[in-house]
Amino acid sequence: MPRTGARPHWLIAFIGFAVVAAMGFALLPQPVTGTIIAAAKSPTSFGLDLPSFRAAFDRTEAAKNPANPASGAIASCDHMPDDSDQCTTGDAGFLRSVSLMRAAGLMDHTAKQDVTILLQRDRDGRVASVEVDGTRADQANALRFSDVVTDVLSALQGQAGSDASVLKMRLGLMSGDNDATINEPKTIALPGTTVQCVRSRSNVSMLVRCIFHPG
Repeated sequence: MPRTGARPHWLIAFIGFAVVAAMGFALLPQPVTGTIIAAAKSPTSFGLDLPSFRAAFDRTEAAKNPANPASGAIASCDHMPDDSDQCTTGDAGFLRSVSLMRAAGLMDHTAKQDVTILLQRDRDGRVASVEVDGTRADQANALRFSDVVTDVLSALQGQAGSDASVLKMRLGLMSGDNDATINEPKTIALPGTTVQCVRSRSNVSMLVRCIFHPG
């Protein structure tokens, strides 16, 4: 016959289990409290809309040619069916370069400017990417293409006078078929911008292209 006041064995076992369970829960990883820092994300667009980009590009061109500031400015932009904007620049400066090259014996024919700026915008109307298409079929167009590429960089970075010569050299914009890397895309990460350029040997294509993305 059990003694008065003695606890049943099942009650003792239950109390022991509860103590062990409580200790085990205390050792489990507890949720972290406080502020959670979100991972940094690359921007999806540049901080300017189409009119702002045009104004910045034109300022860069004007700074290079104060006597005729509109000679290389953006002349027109057409909204395309794919919702992009295709822009062309004035050719007065280009034609002057052709004339000087012919006089110096560097060209023996006339040439037509062949460079296009293609802009994609996000849903808020800000520039999401800029593509510059051109040709190196003649020296005048090769020079104009490289100038437009560096002017686009200046416009996107919000400052005129980006180091054009360094960019041209790093991207090989003025290199010919003797460049060992001519068939390889070249990518350069710059403050707030990443640019990738593609060129091919002349027996493949004379077309050249550079694309700017925020980054």
